[in-house]
Parts: sequence; C-alpha cells; structure tokens
Amino acid sequence: MKTTTNKETEVWNRVARIHDLADSLEEVAYLRSTGYNGEKDYIYYDYIYKWSRMLKCCKHLGLLGANKTIAEIGGGLSPVQFMLANHGCNVINMDIDFERTWFPTQGKYYIRASPQFIAESEKNATRIQYMRGSVFDEIKKIPSNSVDAAIETCAIHLFIGDGRNGLMDQIARILKPGGYFISIGDVANPHLGKCDHEFQYPKEMAQALCANAHLQLVKPYDYETWEKELTDYTHIIPRRNVDYTELSLLNMKNDPKSIPYNNVPTYPIHLWTATYILQKDQEV
Repeated sequence: MKTTTNKETEVWNRVARIHDLADSLEEVAYLRSTGYNGEKDYIYYDYIYKWSRMLKCCKHLGLLGANKTIAEIGGGLSPVQFMLANHGCNVINMDIDFERTWFPTQGKYYIRASPQFIAESEKNATRIQYMRGSVFDEIKKIPSNSVDAAIETCAIHLFIGDGRNGLMDQIARILKPGGYFISIGDVANPHLGKCDHEFQYPKEMAQALCANAHLQLVKPYDYETWEKELTDYTHIIPRRNVDYTELSLLNMKNDPKSIPYNNVPTYPIHLWTATYILQKDQEV
C-alpha cells in the first residue's frame, strides 16, 4: 500500500475543502474578511474550513447573540474569538500564548483584515476576556454553570489520558445545564492499520469526550440533508482513503457538489477532520 506523502495530503485537502466550503459560504465570507484569503496560504484550506464549521455549529445551536457566554479552550489568537464577539457573544479565551502574530491582541488585528472587520472587532474587543496560563489552571477559575458553550479547535487531542478526562470534567462543570461543547479537530483514519500516537480514531475520541457522565453527543438535525446521516461523531469530511461506493455517510455519491471520481486519491489519507457536539444534562 502506498504511503501518503505530505504533498499528496495537502493537494487532496485543498480539493476537499474547496468543495466542502461551498456549503458554508456565509461563514467563509466572514472569515475571508479577517484576511485569510491568500490562495497560496495552506491555512486557508485547513483552519478556514475548521473555523467555518465552528461558526456554522454555533449558528445552528443558537449561540450567536447577545448575553451568550462562550469559553474558547486553547483559542490563542484565532479569529473565532473576534467573530463571536462581533455577533454579540461574551468570550473567555484560555491559552498559554497570546503572542503569535496573526491576530495580535490589544486592538492590533491581522494586517490583511478588511477595514470593516477591524472597526467591528475594535468596537467589540471588550467582550473578550483573556486568561493566560495553563488551561487546566485557568478553567478552574471560571464559575460553575456559567457558560453557554465551550469550544475548541485542534486542541483537545493534545490532552491525553487522565489529563483529558480532567479537562472534560472541568468543561462539564462550567457549562450551564443544557450547554454545549463543540470540538473540531483531526482524528486518525480508521481504515488505516496504524494510528499516530498523538491522534485517536473517531470512535475512540467520541468515547473520550463522553467520559463525563453529564455530557452526551447530540445530532444537529437542522443541518443540511447531506449531513444528517451520522455516526457516533457528528460530521467528518472526506479527507481519507475514499471509495465512492462506500460514501453513504455524506451522500456524496449523488451530490452534485461532490468531487469528481477522477479527483479521488487512491492512496490512504492519514487524518480526517471530525466535529463533535456534546450537550450537558438539562438538570444536574
């Protein structure tokens, strides 16, 4: 079996994301206003996809609006915090580092961002609270039952074993009854025989995220029809060793927006991107 090279994976990721992003045009347009619009910038095809999924999840779950409090775990300087604040949310951003250059804090935003986005973000900057330090330490400072949602993009897989279980316990603690936890990140392709040590297979990740008895996976039924056929996790993109005869999961075989057969790679893709949505018990 041929081994996937970084170049092959990158090319396939770009093709896949161009098609998947077509289903999140509003979210992508908003993200492009932040300055992430360079066609040669790999981040456009990777994190733009993940951030657009995050915004779409928040929108469908009714989390974009005034008086909503959202805790972003390991948010760093991603544009998600600004976009949530610009929708009226109060954001608590926990990370060990806020010094990277893409989105400097203190009102200095990404240099390619649109004037409208900069003006809007500066106006709403007071809605963002920064908690710098270990996520384990900072999340303990947040009162119990105080946030409507907790979100993370490509951070939770960095916590393993008891560390992840402890973090999930804290997430369950700070969520209001009925609150949501949204996790979007990379998982290992279950069709491959070997899993890199820092990643887990989709079902294993789902089980790890549900370690706390007060959190349960939910299905966002108001998503588009082609997203409704779900497994234990709520959404995956076709970044994998694809056989179109087996793509019942996303109904892409009969989807006019699907990638043509001749664009499907014959080599194994090591990672998928999975979206997990969990909800806390209504009564705890």
